[in-house]
Amino acid sequence: MGVINKKQTNKKELIMKSLKQMIDGLDIAPRGKKIDYKALVYSQFTDTIKNYSKVTKLLKPELVEHCELNDNYFQFTQPKKVGKKGLYIGSVQLVTKNTSRFDVTKFKEDHPELYAKYIIGGVSNELRTNYKLEVK
Repeated sequence: MGVINKKQTNKKELIMKSLKQMIDGLDIAPRGKKIDYKALVYSQFTDTIKNYSKVTKLLKPELVEHCELNDNYFQFTQPKKVGKKGLYIGSVQLVTKNTSRFDVTKFKEDHPELYAKYIIGGVSNELRTNYKLEVK
């Protein structure tokens, strides 16, 4: 349960190596177009991450329920259908942790002047991207 074998470690290392090569490869874009290419890659990755997050939110409740019905753990196998054939073998473990957090809303209601005393302004950056493929 939860043990990472050598094959999995090598796979993660290969993924990280290929990601690094891809990022390094961004510098081979035509002169004057490197920033355009990097902006496109950033935009595509941002969209992919958003879509994966939506999928995981949809899948998680059913997986949690299945874990709860099976002592918080189950194993799965799934054939690989595209490219080199094989079999995915894995497991899902439900780990429940107790958490605590500071109730800012309640504190602000109960002690507005103390809350205001400790507010610190800040600045954050967000890159909002937009792209489309124009077919010629």
